[in-house]
Amino acid sequence: MGAGPAAPAPVAAAGEAEPPSGALDTVSAGGSHSCGLDSDGSITCWGGNKWGQLDAPPGRFTAVSAGGHRHSCGLRTSGSVACWCDDRYRQLDVPPGRFTALSAGYLHSCGLRIGGSVVCWGDDRYGQSDAPSGSFVSVSAGGDHSCGLGAGGSVTCWGDDRYGQADAPEGPYAAVSARPLSLLRAPDRRFGHLLGSQP
Repeated sequence: MGAGPAAPAPVAAAGEAEPPSGALDTVSAGGSHSCGLDSDGSITCWGGNKWGQLDAPPGRFTAVSAGGHRHSCGLRTSGSVACWCDDRYRQLDVPPGRFTALSAGYLHSCGLRIGGSVVCWGDDRYGQSDAPSGSFVSVSAGGDHSCGLGAGGSVTCWGDDRYGQADAPEGPYAAVSARPLSLLRAPDRRFGHLLGSQP
């Protein structure tokens, strides 16, 4: 008698480049793990789990950001944000309120509130969590800096500027990304840089 079909491998056993089978609406890649948003609003993560990267909370979400290093965040349908994994720099200490977008960076995260203001939390050794006032349409948390896109297409960055990464050139821009640190090779992985998309 045959053994029958093999049971599917658990998600935790998959590598970061080996997503689970099935369709996902969106995917976000982090340092040693990735997360995807299913059509039912649930989050599935795969890859390394040394710090609990695969332990996504239950519930329904509209977005997920796997972050650059050891933590991830999801935007719930209610507008609140939930983060999980490593909390050494208070990456999980999400401010209360309703958000429309979020971005998990190396050791900090930023969220876009209803109304367009930005708030960041987690590591702030370089001022990367000290978001400026003003109205933004998107935000991106990078390594030790963060950037926001204004309604008129201008880009504002804050935090570490040792390599000019917080000195954004004049726009206008249609999108902005502060490169996730974990995707850069040492010794530059702590710093990242700005990527802008002009209309």
